[in-house]
Amino acid sequence: MELHQLPAIHSIEAEKSVLGAMLSDPSDTFDLVAAELKEADFFHPAHQTLFRAFLDMKEKGKAIDPSTVFQYLEDRGLSDSIGGASFLGELSAGVINVLTAPTQIATVRDKAILRNLQKAAVSIAMDCHDAQGEAREALGRAETAIMTIGDRRASVTLQEARQIVNATYQEIMDIAEGKSSPRLQVGWPEVDSKTGGFDPGAMVVIAARPSVGKTALALNWADSMLRGGTAVGFISLEMRLEQLAMRLMAARTDIPLRRIREGNLNNHQSDVLAAAGDKLSAEPWSMVYEPGASISAVRSHIRRMVKRTGAKAVFVDYIGLITAPEKENRLQEVSHVSRQLKQIAGEMGIVLFPLCQLNRNVEDKEPALHHLKESGQIEQDADAVALIHRAWIKEGDMALEGWVKLAKVRDGQTGRIDVVYNGPVTTFKPKGI
Repeated sequence: MELHQLPAIHSIEAEKSVLGAMLSDPSDTFDLVAAELKEADFFHPAHQTLFRAFLDMKEKGKAIDPSTVFQYLEDRGLSDSIGGASFLGELSAGVINVLTAPTQIATVRDKAILRNLQKAAVSIAMDCHDAQGEAREALGRAETAIMTIGDRRASVTLQEARQIVNATYQEIMDIAEGKSSPRLQVGWPEVDSKTGGFDPGAMVVIAARPSVGKTALALNWADSMLRGGTAVGFISLEMRLEQLAMRLMAARTDIPLRRIREGNLNNHQSDVLAAAGDKLSAEPWSMVYEPGASISAVRSHIRRMVKRTGAKAVFVDYIGLITAPEKENRLQEVSHVSRQLKQIAGEMGIVLFPLCQLNRNVEDKEPALHHLKESGQIEQDADAVALIHRAWIKEGDMALEGWVKLAKVRDGQTGRIDVVYNGPVTTFKPKGI
């Protein structure tokens, strides 16, 4: 497929100006250029070769001027590919100074972005043709392709000690004065006390054996955050959205979930449920149900949640159901998904709560980090891990006791939180509250 005779977007003159500045005035312009541009941002192959040579010479501590660069290229059989000594002379003669360099650098960078968008457009068109009948997957790949270009261009600003300390001190003072903290609070006092809240980019794993309460705890934490005004998202690969919403409504109203599912409500319960529904419908949350979603689809869903509702926390139920590119074995697939989830949390600036199963070895034991199913990579990537104990002790007909163990907290305290599980409304609560 061709771009209907459209030439690839580039500016040869801007590229030559930037390279000329690096060649003739390296002390003032070299670091500026190297911080903003990459080899692939240059369109002309000769310019890529020369830029790569500059970086290598700088790294090895070699002086950079027309004669040293020519000798470097000549020794490696590359001088002819860039046009020889005459081209280097042309560059040094047409040099720009440090004051005008940012404009030329921006031109090269912007042309590279547009050129990459051109390539992505062709790739997306070909993918759409090849993936007929797989619209969701194609959409996910298209969004990833486009956003990857933008992500790669995210501004990374170098800050000196004074800037960092001042910004940090201001954040501390804001927190001390009761102003909003960038750290995410779950809403359970013991969890928030032990963790101090979670920084954007954190991955917090909720793990348990099947049917012990992973989804219930995730929904309880999501509901607690919503009540505190935090926007949340929930990606389900297993349970339909209506089932999840019913659980939220049961938790809000204390009406048994079974009655809600069966529609077996008295007049008072109907009124209470309607009022809870009205309140929930006005709150900032969203859900997606996609069985067998790929990691690229998960990324796409999270991006939309962040954009549409301002989600600060997203729950993914659960890691083991996310499909990944084929690897040699299941362990590698899960490891790949885990690493990608951690990367997504950082890219989106959210706290990500993936759910995970524990392996069978924990059936009659106290759960521990090494029981995380299929991959030690999950433990490594996680900033915190909450394990739900499965040995419940009956307390009458309504509630069961157990505990949630913070088995890993990167910047806080580990420990056990005693909880009560109310089966009829599928809610966890810290004991004593």
